[in-house]
Amino acid sequence: MEKSFQALVATKKKQGSAIAYALVIIAMVSILLSSVVRFIVTQVNNAYQVQSREEAFQIAESGVNFYHWYLAHQTDGKNSAQVRDFWSNTSPYPYGINTPFEKEYVDAQGAAIGKFKIEVQKPDTGSTIVNVKVTGWTYKYPMVKRIIAVRLRRPSWSEYSVLIDEFTRFGSGWDIKGKIMSNTGVDFDGVAHNTVYSGLLSYFNTDYGTTRPGVATNWPSEYNTDSASNVFLGGKQFPYTQKDFGGVTADLSSMKTLAMAPNGTTVNGCSAAGCHFTVIAGQKGRHLILKSDGTFDLKTVTSVKTGANYNTINAEGSATNYTIPNNGIIFVDGDTWVEGTINTKRVTIVAAIMPATATNANIYLGINDIKYTNFDGKDAIGLIAQGDVETLHDGKNDLVVDAAILAQNGMIGQNDRNPTCCTAVCAGLKNSVTFFGSLASKHRLILLIGRNCASNYYYGYYYRALEYDNNMLYYPPPYFPTGTQYNVDQWEEQ
Repeated sequence: MEKSFQALVATKKKQGSAIAYALVIIAMVSILLSSVVRFIVTQVNNAYQVQSREEAFQIAESGVNFYHWYLAHQTDGKNSAQVRDFWSNTSPYPYGINTPFEKEYVDAQGAAIGKFKIEVQKPDTGSTIVNVKVTGWTYKYPMVKRIIAVRLRRPSWSEYSVLIDEFTRFGSGWDIKGKIMSNTGVDFDGVAHNTVYSGLLSYFNTDYGTTRPGVATNWPSEYNTDSASNVFLGGKQFPYTQKDFGGVTADLSSMKTLAMAPNGTTVNGCSAAGCHFTVIAGQKGRHLILKSDGTFDLKTVTSVKTGANYNTINAEGSATNYTIPNNGIIFVDGDTWVEGTINTKRVTIVAAIMPATATNANIYLGINDIKYTNFDGKDAIGLIAQGDVETLHDGKNDLVVDAAILAQNGMIGQNDRNPTCCTAVCAGLKNSVTFFGSLASKHRLILLIGRNCASNYYYGYYYRALEYDNNMLYYPPPYFPTGTQYNVDQWEEQ
């Protein structure tokens, strides 16, 4: 009996141990399974969040595309005055200017899965830059947001070192760092550090009497042995979208309206928006002298010289001093002589007769330099002539011009006033001209010319230099002509 009891106790002990072992194993398995389940759930959640982050990014991108489409729909093809009115007078205001604009995003099946929010910083006065921030998120994970910031701008004509409507040539001595473009064709033998563009695939070169590619060089293998460099360091592109020189007329008209604000009443004076001056019958034009104290002197030109020194000032009235308008325009209804220095000022000087007539107004350079004090974008000068931007035969021997220059219907350079002269005395050859900024003209640059009667050069500038002002790319002079479309200029995720 006792043995049976002991056997029973031993059996019970074994059963108890087995249960304990089983409980331990079950606990371990439960812990392991719980960890596995938590890991799987975490991974699934992470996967959903990664998917949601990607969806949020795509939603933000769609917001960028939506706003770019909206801006194109509202502004493409409009002139600068119409675009300025859009930013200031549109009602309701464009998306995001007063308050952020939100729009629901739907997937391919039409189900709403999230939203994007658009915030817009409209252009500063005289600028074409629009800063846009778009935030995207999904309804499933609204705290997971992606933000894309883009900069949109209408490219200014001042972003080209040289922009010419007709065919143009550059000799082997040119070294140009900015972009070069001709609507017709470019014959380039110097060194181009940036892209060279042409509006045509090919053109007839009247200098050579042959058809040439839109952008071409006379150097074999496109290598300039004089400079030991490839000719097209920045490449070439043609055909390329042409620039409409005729369309600048609308810009000139709007600039005159702005200069005469408010209500077209500013005549022979200045307002906060700009300055407007007339040229009455019997007068030859206006002489404008920029000053580093933020003002300018204005004189009335009463007579000019003829012959070799054609259009040099012969007599003028006394000076009247005016304040340079902040971010504004100085508009003259006729020929204008310009010189002087600015300091922390941005101004555009226009010589034009509007409404347009058969006579174009010109700008004359060379009495003295036109210079900046600062070269960090604080100073900017735009010179826009309806006709020529012409240097004087008896002007400064070493001329410096800091400005973005546009000759809408004419040329930039020196006209030949004595085509039968073959001596340096009457022709007016000067030593050097240095441009810092950009040049745009209807006709070819005339900076150094010889004559058939002799092998020497007899007018223009023997040494010519052009350095592009990089600040002109994003901050052109006030109301300088631009392209007709907003392009994405900068893109980043924040």
